[in-house]
Amino acid sequence: MIAALLIGLLTVTLGWLLTLVVFPLTWLLPGLVFLLVNALMIYIVGRMMRGFRVANFVTAFAGCCGTYSAALPLRIWMASLRVDMMGWVSGIAEYGD
Repeated sequence: MIAALLIGLLTVTLGWLLTLVVFPLTWLLPGLVFLLVNALMIYIVGRMMRGFRVANFVTAFAGCCGTYSAALPLRIWMASLRVDMMGWVSGIAEYGD
């Protein structure tokens, strides 16, 4: 639990700074840069905490990819809800006219 909090805190602070520094690369490879920054945050937390072990950067990157892949169906579902909601809102606006 503390490791997750620390990963989140590092991602918001140091991760944002790293993303800003490598901004030109973000334009070319946006998904890869964010995965690399998140993997770096996991790796740093693995080095800082004794109870949270990460063997190397490749393991942190694999964990990042796994987390992203597991959350992908939820992201797709949420995007479809957003589209449905927008159609519903525009339908109400048209009905009111």
